Amino acid sequence: MGAVFLLVFAADQRVWLLVTECYLLQPQTGIQPNADGSTYIYFAPTPPGGKESNWMETVQGKGWFVVLRMYGATVPWFDESCRLSEITLLDES
Repeated sequence: MGAVFLLVFAADQRVWLLVTECYLLQPQTGIQPNADGSTYIYFAPTPPGGKESNWMETVQGKGWFVVLRMYGATVPWFDESCRLSEITLLDES
């Protein structure tokens, strides 16, 4: 697969949150995959302990949404063997 980017936008203004950088999902950027090859990305105002390399900053109390941008997608994307999961709430208890 080519380049895959995640961007976080403010829901109320539909503008890119300037608190976070565009996130390139490539191993050379320092992102840490899980043992099974999947990758978790954490969206929060502060990074969860030990997960800083996979964290995207949001603003406390403000709504947000994520935009996925892909360049050079390959067969696994189109035949759906590479699937993205829904964003889920992390239970911190």
